[in-house]
Formats: sequence, C-alpha cells, structure tokens
Amino acid sequence: MFKPDSNAAAMPLLLLSLVCWGSWANVEKLCSRNFPFVSFYLCYSLSCFLTTVCLGLTFGNEALFASNAGDKEDFIKNFSSASYSHMFLGLASGVVFNVANVLLVIGIKLVGLSISFPVGIGLSLVLGTLLSYVISPSGTDEGLLFVGVALAFLAVCSMALSYHYKGKGAEEAVNVASEDHTQCHPKSQEAKYASLLEDAPSTSHEPAKQSFATVIVMLVSCGVLMGAWPPLATVAMKGDEGLNPYDHAFFFTLAASVTTVPIMYYLMKNPFDGTGPIAVTDLFTGEHGYSAFWASCGGFAWTLGTVVNLVSSSQVSEAVAYSIGQSAPMVAAGWGIFVFGEFKGAPMASWLCMIAMVVCYSGAIACIALSAS
Repeated sequence: MFKPDSNAAAMPLLLLSLVCWGSWANVEKLCSRNFPFVSFYLCYSLSCFLTTVCLGLTFGNEALFASNAGDKEDFIKNFSSASYSHMFLGLASGVVFNVANVLLVIGIKLVGLSISFPVGIGLSLVLGTLLSYVISPSGTDEGLLFVGVALAFLAVCSMALSYHYKGKGAEEAVNVASEDHTQCHPKSQEAKYASLLEDAPSTSHEPAKQSFATVIVMLVSCGVLMGAWPPLATVAMKGDEGLNPYDHAFFFTLAASVTTVPIMYYLMKNPFDGTGPIAVTDLFTGEHGYSAFWASCGGFAWTLGTVVNLVSSSQVSEAVAYSIGQSAPMVAAGWGIFVFGEFKGAPMASWLCMIAMVVCYSGAIACIALSAS
C-alpha cells in the first residue's frame, strides 16, 4: 500500500488534498446551463466510487507497493481482516458526509457563499478538527493546532465578507445604472417594468420563500454533520481490525453513492431552485456528454484529494490532515479570481478581505503543519 513514511513526505500529499478539495466544485461552471444539478451530482457521485476502486486496486495493492505490514495494508485482503463494526463506521461516515455536502450546496444556492461558508465550512472545520484531536491526540502540538484552526476560521469569515462586499458593490452599480436610465427614458423604463410584471412567473416555488431561520438551521446541520465524519473515519481506521485508508474510502464513497439516489430523487420532486419537478427522462435528454465528463472529473478530483488525505493521516494526526484539507476555500477562491474572473470590478473592501483570507489561511496551514510533531 502506498503511504508516506515521514511528515516531510506527508505534507506534499496534504497540499495535493487541499488543491483537489478546493477545485472539484468548480467543474460545475464548465457544465452546460441545461445540465440539471441532479444529473451533475449523480455523475459526480458515481465517479467518486469508481475512482476509489481504481486507486485501491493500484496504490492500495501490496503487490505493487509492499509495506510488509500484513493483510491490513492490502486493499483486497483488508476486507477479510477488518471487522464489521469498522466497515459500518466507514459506511456511516459516507452517509453523514453526503447529506452534509448536499445541504452545503443547497445553502450556497439559496443564500450565497457569504452565509453558507462561515456557518457550514467554518463550523465543520472547528468541530471536525477538535473531535479528531480528542479521539487521536498523539503526535500533535495542540497549541499550534488550535492557533491554526482559529486562523482558518478567520479566513473563512474573511472570504465570506469578501463575497458580501462584492455582491453589495454589484447591487449598487445596478441601482445607479437603473436610476440613470430611468431619468433619461422614464416612459420606456415604466413600460419595461410593466411588461416584466405581466410576464413574471409564479413565485409559489421561489427559494426566497424559505425562512432565513430554516436556512440557518440547515447550514448548522451541515456544519455538524460535516464535522462529524472525520472522527467517524478516525475510529473506522483505528486498531488491528480497522480499515486501511483505501478500504475506508471504498466504504465511504459506496455509502455516499447509494444515498445520493434517494436524495437526488427527492430534489427532483422538490427542486430547491424554484423550478418545477424534474422527470427522470429529463436527466438523459439533450447533449449532456460534455457536462457529464466534467462532472466525472470533479468526482475524480475530490476522491483523489480524500484518499491522499486519509493516507497522510496515517503519518500525521487525523486532526492535522483534516484541518489542512478544509483550507480548500482558499483554492476555490483562487479559481474564482484568476480563472473565472468572479471578482472583476469588485470594490476595494472585497479585495482587502480576500487578501486577509489568503494571509490567515497561509498562517493556518503553516501552524497546522508545524503542529505535526
């Protein structure tokens, strides 16, 4: 089984995990606009499971990467050496994560990143790291770890403020343009608004009808669930009868893929974006091959990041591995800035918050890496 044999070898893998976790969701922007979210998530979920199997049969194969550690270190043989209780914990962690991941995506669609990230990711970062440390504290400098977690939480809040100021600046620009146009063409503007009101669709399914309290409860649930799966993974891999990282990833993605089907079926009948119900046939009509390819690439990227994070946690502590991986929003922001141009024309306050985020995340990663003694 391939795994790092020192902290120095584990850190590049953790940085790879950071990049993968911060990049996978961006592939949704490369999908066509008529590619339903349900189709995207189904392709993504299936890709996660198939990628896990491929990685297990190659990098988890003792014949290819011998570690002389017995059956536990081999992807196939570990199925017989691991206990059913550890397998169940592996499945449970997949279920918990998948529900949390779907809640996070829905939260972003409903109220945006500025609220979803500090509540969902921020809470999961703190809770997941602390619980993982309590379960497996060995080999960790708790002082540096907690300072790193605090900096990472500040970074998430800075990122949220950056998106808030960006949205506020865009809204002000639209209002100014609207006022100028109204002053120049009052009659045409009045007629335009009247036309829009006449053609406006029914708002009976509008996401805005969701109460803010309901959305916050959903995001808090997301944070708690997202923070609960790392401790479950830690327990699933502990002991002589525990799962090795590749087998844990197998049960994890298996449970996530299976639970995706009923979750997506529910979302087809009750879309969160205000549209009408989606028929099963709508998922396969049209030219979706290009979009399905990018969705599968997203699943591959996320799974690769997860496997190398789990593998690295065998050398450093699970708390260190998870907290570095959960610094992924910094990478996601980089994609948004440099590739997709999301911050073009953003106000100065937004850029200052983004700089603060990079500084805090850099300090967090440095502190957390140094805490792995």
